[in-house]
Amino acid sequence: MKEKKKFHYAWVVLIVCCMINFAGLGTIFNTSGIFFPSVTKELGIGTGDMSLYMTFLCLAMFVASPLVAKLLPKIDVRITLSVAFVVALSAIAAMSLYTEIWQWYLSGIVIGFAGAFIFYIPIPVIVQNWFHKKTGVALGIIGAFTGIGGAIMNPVIASFIDSFGWRTAYVITAIIIGVIVLPFTIFVLRFKPEDKGYKPYGYAETLEDQETFTKENEKGVPVKVAITSLAFFCIIIIASFSGLISGLNQLLTSYGNTVGLTTTAAATLVSASMISNLLTKFLFGAASDKFGVKMTLIVSVLLIAFGFSLFFISHGTYATVFTASLLYGIHASVIIVGLPLITKELFGKKHFVEIFSYVTMGQALVKSFGFAVFGYMYDLSNSYEPAFMLGIVICVLMAVLTVGAFRSRRKMEIVREKEIGESMQ
Repeated sequence: MKEKKKFHYAWVVLIVCCMINFAGLGTIFNTSGIFFPSVTKELGIGTGDMSLYMTFLCLAMFVASPLVAKLLPKIDVRITLSVAFVVALSAIAAMSLYTEIWQWYLSGIVIGFAGAFIFYIPIPVIVQNWFHKKTGVALGIIGAFTGIGGAIMNPVIASFIDSFGWRTAYVITAIIIGVIVLPFTIFVLRFKPEDKGYKPYGYAETLEDQETFTKENEKGVPVKVAITSLAFFCIIIIASFSGLISGLNQLLTSYGNTVGLTTTAAATLVSASMISNLLTKFLFGAASDKFGVKMTLIVSVLLIAFGFSLFFISHGTYATVFTASLLYGIHASVIIVGLPLITKELFGKKHFVEIFSYVTMGQALVKSFGFAVFGYMYDLSNSYEPAFMLGIVICVLMAVLTVGAFRSRRKMEIVREKEIGESMQ
C-alpha cells in the first residue's frame, strides 16, 4: 500500500467533489429559478404553479434517498454519479421542448431521483472515506462550491436566456454541466482510498495509532438502534428545520422591497446571503475540527436566530438588513457541513451512509415545502415578521435539540462498545 506520499490523492478527490458540488447543487439546483420568469411569461403559467417544479424535485429526492444508501457502497461510484448526471442533464435538456406545466413536474421528478445520487449523500460519504483528519475543513471547502456554482452560473445562464432564448439556454446549460463534471466522475473519482492503493489522509504510522484508526472505522451504532434513538429524532428535526428556513432565501429580495429598499438594494440581500454561504462553510468545517461539531452547530444556529431578530427590528435600515442577510446565510453551512458531521459524531462511521440517507430524507421533504410555507405566511399577514419570528423559534429549538442529541449519546455508546467487542471475538 502507498502509505507515504508527498502528495495525497485525497486532495484530488477533494477537487472532484468540488466540481460535483459546483455542477450539482451549485448549478442544477441553485439556478433552476433563473428560467422561471421567461417560461411563465411565454407559456402563461403562474409563478406558483411553476415553483411546484422544485417541490416535485425535492419529493423525488426524498423517495430516492434510501436507494442511494443501498447502492452507493455496492456499485462503482464512477458509474453511479456519471449515470445520475447524464439522467439529470437529459431531463434539463428535454425542458427545451416542453409546452405544458406537467412536463416540468416530470423533469423535476427525474432530476430529483437522479439528484439523490448527486446532491447531499455521496460527497460526505466519499470525504469521510478519504479524510481521517481535516474532515470538517474538506467538507467546508467542498460545500463552498455550491455557492460558487450558483454565483457564477446564474448570471451566465441569464446571459444565455437573453441571447438565445430559454429553450436553447436549457440545452446549453446541460452541455456545459456535462463538460464540467463528467470527465472528473468518469476518470478521476474513487469511492475509497483502497481503490487507488492509499490509506486515508491522516492515517497514522505507529501501530498504536493504526489500532485506534481501525477501531474508529469499526465504531457505529446499528441502523435499527440509531433510527429509534432520541438522538436520531433530534437530528431529523434539526435537518427538517434547516430545510424549512432555507426556503426564505428566495424571498429576501421580496422582503427588501416590502421594507422600502430599491430593487438593486433588495437584490444585494441575496448576494449577502451567498457571500455568507461561501465563507461560513470554510469556518464551520475548521471550527468543527478544532472545537467540535456540537459547539459549532449551537453557535451557528444562534447566530442565524440573531439574524432573524435583526430582520424583525430593522425597519428597513439597509445596514441592518444586510447584516441580517449575512447571518441568515449561515444556514447553508448547517445543511451542507453540519448535518453530515453531527451524524458521524453521534452514530459513528460504520453505518454512516444508511443513517445519513434518512437524515437527508427529512431535510429534503421539508425543504420542498419551505418556500410555500413562508410565501403563504406573507400572503396571510402582508408582512414577513411572522416568518422571522418563526425562524427565531426554529433556531432556538435547533440549539436545544443539539444539546439533547449529545446527551442521549451515552446510551448509544454502550451499544457501540458491545458491537466492537463482538466483532473482535
